[in-house]
Amino acid sequence: MITGALGFVGWHTIECLSNQNYDVQILGVDKKRNATNNIKFKYLSADLADHEKINIAINEFSPTHVIHLAGLVGPGTLEEHINANLINTEILYDAISKLKPIPKVIQAGSASVYGWISTEELPVDETQALRPIGPYGLSKAAQDMLAESYFREKGLPVVRARIFNLLGPGQNKNMVPMTFVHQFKDVKNGKATAIKTGNLGPTRDFIDIRDVSSAIFRLVLEGKPGEAYNVAGEKEISIRNIINMLIDITGLDPSLQIQSCRVRASDITRIYADCSKIKKHTNWVPAINLKQSLIEMWKQVTNDC
Repeated sequence: MITGALGFVGWHTIECLSNQNYDVQILGVDKKRNATNNIKFKYLSADLADHEKINIAINEFSPTHVIHLAGLVGPGTLEEHINANLINTEILYDAISKLKPIPKVIQAGSASVYGWISTEELPVDETQALRPIGPYGLSKAAQDMLAESYFREKGLPVVRARIFNLLGPGQNKNMVPMTFVHQFKDVKNGKATAIKTGNLGPTRDFIDIRDVSSAIFRLVLEGKPGEAYNVAGEKEISIRNIINMLIDITGLDPSLQIQSCRVRASDITRIYADCSKIKKHTNWVPAINLKQSLIEMWKQVTNDC
């Protein structure tokens, strides 16, 4: 059973599972009303806040594994993030915990749980104290602790994947770095002359969505319940260097326009991960480097094959 099945991570995870040499039956759950016609799984349109519908679905399908990807990412109030990422997760886990046997759960968490990081604390490993900032980070940290609580109190075999910055074909155009890819397209087509950006100095640790889906699959098979695992590329790169890579890929050289509305005082200056734990427990390693991801994103957006 996969929640958030029609989202960016959901589609790629289902594709990854479908390509394995296993007889896999998938129930995809998403609050969107309809799925496309070419889906390879049974689909249920349901909001996780609908207790009755979710309970019926779980009891009828009786999953052996649950991959919990649903939630709110991006702008929103603290109440909205708490409802989507914490309260709905509790509803789901309460229903799952009543099954016999209890299914194994992979929870899609976020590097935002770490929040403020000092240079001395890099690279970040899973023992790092959680100091989240903002509604999203706070809600994901609470979700992370909820999962650990359910593991210790109710024996829910839940594995927490702390996923760092995503990229790859199909990423939302409002997210970095896809927003830059679309802006470069506008420059190429003569619709713009500059790339609008915020802070250029902060570094992030990007991971291709296809590597994330393969990590989730490895955690389904070999992740240890009760444990948290970083999922990242283990390399930091500044936003400025992301743009420089796109300049190299596209052959364009636009000016940069730093907009005050995109500059956030709360931006974390540096972060990158130590992924030795997931590598040791599952033998997973990322296979797609950052430049390859950006090239494929550029080709997708421009239809330049």
